[in-house]
Amino acid sequence: MSLSVAVIVDCVAMAYGASVNDILSHRKPINIVRPRQIAMLLARRLTGLSYVEIGQRFGDRDHTTILHGCQRMEEAEKTDTGLARDLAMLAHIMRTTEAGILKAGVTLVGDIDPVAIALQIVDAPTRATNLSVDQALALSRALLNAREERQEVIVEAGQLQELAERQRAEIVALKATIVGLRQAPPSSDGVLRQAVDRVVSTRAAMVASAYTRAEKPTREAFERAVRDLETITQERTDAAA
Repeated sequence: MSLSVAVIVDCVAMAYGASVNDILSHRKPINIVRPRQIAMLLARRLTGLSYVEIGQRFGDRDHTTILHGCQRMEEAEKTDTGLARDLAMLAHIMRTTEAGILKAGVTLVGDIDPVAIALQIVDAPTRATNLSVDQALALSRALLNAREERQEVIVEAGQLQELAERQRAEIVALKATIVGLRQAPPSSDGVLRQAVDRVVSTRAAMVASAYTRAEKPTREAFERAVRDLETITQERTDAAA
């Protein structure tokens, strides 16, 4: 007899003072991440499911996330005797709980595939009224997890956009610096040489202040230095034409 993921998640949640929603959610505080990864490892050991299948039951996570969580707990288990004891104890409790659940003929929420339910509703909307409480809970939980994941994606997209803007500014500065260096041999045009030096120094300050309160003013100083260098190099180009 193989254990269900539902039993594993429920037992781990109770053992560590978390909720099933916490374990299956995409929230990442340490007091939730560790029990979640313990549940992942136990699911891998006790259910016979693949990493992909376990990921589907853990809030539709990628299989690499499940693999990473299992590996972390396996490494910790080698040196943490308390964790090893907890894993053995939880496995025993889960087998006992599973036997009682099967005997009673109860189906837990975690055993229900919310994607399958959603497809059934799309194919036959009139059957939506026939959903059981467990099916409705499974579908609701999947929707909440999807909303959390969407919010994380939005935050990550904003961070990537910020990084892209910073990189574009650095590329502009690099091009301007190259032009300036080509037009300003060490012994000539002190004004252009100073402009190049300002770009280099303000860029270094901007990089050093990344993700601090000083980042905005240093970035503005860098952008001003770039504009000044562009203006000077354009003037030199026009004069030489």
